[in-house]
Amino acid sequence: MMIMRAALMACAAVMSLSVSALAAEEPLKVRFTWRIKGEYAPLYVAQDKGLFAKYGLAVTMAEGAGGQAAMGALVQGQEDVVVTPGVYALSTVSKGLAVKLIAVYHPATPFGLFSFAGKPVNSPKDLEGLKIATSFDNFSNHLNAFCRKNNIDCDKITKIRVNIAMQQQMFVSHQVDAFGGYLNVDWPILKRATTEPLVAIDLAKYGFSVPGLSIATSNTVLEKRPEVLRKFLAAIAEATAITRADIPAATEILMKSWSVSPNRAVIQEQIESSIGATPVYPGRPTGWIDETVLSDALNMLLETKEIETKQPMDRYFTNALLPK
Repeated sequence: MMIMRAALMACAAVMSLSVSALAAEEPLKVRFTWRIKGEYAPLYVAQDKGLFAKYGLAVTMAEGAGGQAAMGALVQGQEDVVVTPGVYALSTVSKGLAVKLIAVYHPATPFGLFSFAGKPVNSPKDLEGLKIATSFDNFSNHLNAFCRKNNIDCDKITKIRVNIAMQQQMFVSHQVDAFGGYLNVDWPILKRATTEPLVAIDLAKYGFSVPGLSIATSNTVLEKRPEVLRKFLAAIAEATAITRADIPAATEILMKSWSVSPNRAVIQEQIESSIGATPVYPGRPTGWIDETVLSDALNMLLETKEIETKQPMDRYFTNALLPK
């Protein structure tokens, strides 16, 4: 009887500790701006490796349906943080809404322009006389500014507006000659969607540079839960290092999160390209935000009239929460 009582007391103690541990975990709601893809791998690695739990966080992650919807949910308090192209956050702040970038992993979005080798776009000037698919995406929104920067006559480009999900299909079926997409997401998929030789150019080399993969939060969450955000960014930094060190293992982890995953080689290439676009700054933490990068992007948004005013820079970002 005494042995049984001791065993029951031990079980109760373990259960009490487990409940206490769960109670100590801070909930954090994370929303993506799009469906699961390779550039989100570090978040899933952090979850799989128990890094969120290590920092006392109970993180829930959900897919999104576009940047505007995700940023709106953040402003309305439905989400704690949003994983977003940084340019969306810049636009949101410029419109007077209380949002702030707390990490930028892709200072320059890995954005490319894709064409067929038989009718190649080897430089921006080659766009003249071609038909391109456009949508409500970063490249299409800033096409006029891109044309001016590269001395292109935009009126000589036939622009066919389509749903973003239709761009690749129209291109592969030769209804258009080119389209813009992500080198770290769309390019690995496109290469396997056709047997025809393709050409891709990196638009950042031609002055098209806006911040991509980033973390944004609302000013309310920033003020009320700075320690939770700090722990979240520390977990992501660790997970990014793990992902960089073993991309095949990160691929396996990410594949488990898809109900029906794409080709394994596609996912691995997406992750490898995304990690390659994440710089390692000597003496700086992962996700460190360069004010000059944001300022240059804001100037382009002003030029394209996507925003009307440029707010003081400290309203757009903070590096204070990144791991030391």
